[in-house]
Amino acid sequence: MTDPAALDRDVRVTIADCIRERGAVPSIAEVAARAAASEGDVAASFTRLAAARTMILRPGTGEILSFNPFAAGPADFQVRADRREWTALCAWDAFGIAAALDADGLVLGRCADVCGVPLEVRLAGDAVGALDGVVMQFALPARDWWKDIVFT
Repeated sequence: MTDPAALDRDVRVTIADCIRERGAVPSIAEVAARAAASEGDVAASFTRLAAARTMILRPGTGEILSFNPFAAGPADFQVRADRREWTALCAWDAFGIAAALDADGLVLGRCADVCGVPLEVRLAGDAVGALDGVVMQFALPARDWWKDIVFT
């Protein structure tokens, strides 16, 4: 019998290693192979980790949509940091990518409001530089984000 807490820890570390090494979020199959666990056990771990808000799963597949703050595929925000291109589901996660990598970065996106103005934010050390007049606004309080995290 696999200890779920130990497996979840191994799965989290394996996912983080894959992101760091390849710049990509792995699949259930890849995590299972690297963690020497069955795909069923890894899928169950993904479900537990998603319930703990460590990651967001793709509806209907059980695969990772986002291992916070790293998105698994094309998304609204791109981040250039640590000599790689990354994607994030939202501006908050985009800032989190540079922080997680402990690297300077460039965040590219578009205003989510009706204007759709292209946005470019430079992150350097503790400094944040944006276009004049750009304001980052969150329509929902942080306490409500997980009610519909993909929308948020």
